[in-house]
Amino acid sequence: KYYILKNKKQKKYGTIKSYYDDINHRIAEIAENLDQVIKKNNIKNIIFEDIYLENNLMVFKHLALLLGVLINVAIKNKCNYTTINILEWKSYYNMEKLGNRDLGKTLSKKIVLENLGIDVIDDVSDSILIGYYLFNKNIVDSYDW
Repeated sequence: KYYILKNKKQKKYGTIKSYYDDINHRIAEIAENLDQVIKKNNIKNIIFEDIYLENNLMVFKHLALLLGVLINVAIKNKCNYTTINILEWKSYYNMEKLGNRDLGKTLSKKIVLENLGIDVIDDVSDSILIGYYLFNKNIVDSYDW
């Protein structure tokens, strides 16, 4: 999922999808699609949500592989990049203690709809909230992310 801010204004948001079942092919396709988004939108700075170990070690491993590959795409495209801890941005919206993933996703969509008037799928709403959290904390104030 991605969200693009340009000149402090929302430019674009969406989902980078893969239809492969095999994790390696999935990661490669997502990386290629990110590369295209970067080039098409002249992206110079990227924020990745850091991975978080919950209950499934295999999911954590796959997300770690994906994050490493995506960081490599950022480096290849000469983008500045950073990661943000999930609990950091969620605490800003009082979402860190919900304990229920589905409840958090519902709240994320609701916050985006009520504050920005955008009705999106839940993971895109998370991307939007991360962008606005960093923007409101003046972390992204000086250039486009």
